[in-house]
This record gives sequence, structure tokens and C-alpha cells, in this order.
Amino acid sequence: MQKNIFMKKFIKNIIFTKTPLAGKYRYGDLFQIYPLDIIEAPNTEKTRHHPIIIEYWYETENIEDIEVFGLEGVDKMVVTTTVQTNKLIEYTNLLSAITNYRFFFYRKPDTFWSIPLTRKGDVNQLHSEWSASLYYYPNIANDLKIEDFSIPDFPDILRLPQRLYYWYDPVERYDKTINFPDTIMPFFHLLKDIQIVGLILILISLLPIFWQKQPCHCRFWHP
Repeated sequence: MQKNIFMKKFIKNIIFTKTPLAGKYRYGDLFQIYPLDIIEAPNTEKTRHHPIIIEYWYETENIEDIEVFGLEGVDKMVVTTTVQTNKLIEYTNLLSAITNYRFFFYRKPDTFWSIPLTRKGDVNQLHSEWSASLYYYPNIANDLKIEDFSIPDFPDILRLPQRLYYWYDPVERYDKTINFPDTIMPFFHLLKDIQIVGLILILISLLPIFWQKQPCHCRFWHP
């Protein structure tokens, strides 16, 4: 019987942070992040959504034959995109849960009216345009093609002692850079299962409701 041959498919994608990223971080052989280093890719220090690079991979074994629209090519594209997106959700959730910063991408692009801020000229000549929340530029598809992990030329992300990390300045700010706790690797080993991360995030979201319903018997705090 002929055995199916499975292989790693490497993905390079652009995600976002609200605090600038100045260094690189690689979690074992699973994924890595680093600052956007593509010359043609649009970027500005004034943005509140800072584009960064994430690289990861998935096994073609995870691509199942599922009928979605009844068209083989379309069905395969939908399933492949779903597997890639689920991995991206897993890793951005992990980073957001363990660090003080939010890592995200536009899961459901929306449309809206906007004024392009990159255009120069008389402000009275500007006009609103119908826009979509997408990050795109010419040749982006070619720029994001990889066969293996890249070797980014950036210093490692600054690590801070855990005893200080979650207490000293643990807020998003445009005038600082992202740092990580020095215990990030053990945390990742513990939380790398996306189901565990999802459960933790759900429990965290329910804490305010729980606290509101519990009577307070302490002297120093009242709900």
C-alpha cells in the first residue's frame, strides 16, 4: 500500500500590534515574529496598528477532503485557508494571553468611509473614499512566499523578570517597544494547546461577572 507523504507548508503573514515591535522572537520550531522588513510594504510610525511579520507552518496532513461548495479546487482552497487561519489564531492568542500586548489580524475585513492620510495637497481637495480594512500592496504575494523560516536581522526581544513584567508599566503604548517575560517559554509549553488558551480567555472574560455577584466581606474593597 502506498503511504501518503506529508510535508510542512511554511507561511509568512502580516499581523498587527498596538505597540511597536523592535526585536525578533522564535518559539522553537513552531513560529517566529519580527518587525516588518519589506521595503515596499506600507508602514508609518503614526499608525495605531503596527504591521509585523509572523512565520509558521502547518502539515499538509491536516488538510482534509471536505466538500464545501462541491468544486474540488474551491473546496481545497477553503479548507487550506481555514487550517492556516486556525494556526494564526492559535499563535496570536498565545502571544496576547502571555504577554502584555495584543497581537491580532483582521479576521473579518469590514468596509467603511475614510480619507487617505498619505495624500498631500490642499485639505479642501480631499474627499472620502470607500475603503476596506485590508493590508495590501503590489507584489505582496511574492514577498510573503517562503520555503523555510527566514533569518531576520534583528536583536532578540527584550526579556524582563516575571516578578516585574506584569506589574511595571504593563500597558500598550506607541512610545515604547514590545518586551516579553523571561518565563515565556514555560508559559508557551503550558498553553500551546489553543483549547486551553480559549478556556483561559473565556474564564478571564467571566471574572467581572463573577465578582459582581459575590458579596464582599473585606474591609478594603467593595464591588
